[in-house]
Amino acid sequence: MSKKYKFNTRWNENILKCACLFGNPACDRYKKCEVLELTLEPYTDIEKCMKHRSYKRVRGKIQQL
Repeated sequence: MSKKYKFNTRWNENILKCACLFGNPACDRYKKCEVLELTLEPYTDIEKCMKHRSYKRVRGKIQQL
């Protein structure tokens, strides 16, 4: 369940100066920007984490011991 986002970014060598979503109407300098595509995966390794023995299901809820 990953989502992909496109950002307009401006850099000063290795320092990120500005980042806004692609197509942002408030961005007036988009012609000087580099387009970066990022993927957000919020549930990466959740199964590995939940296999840990310190969690248990109590009355339908997951609780940490």
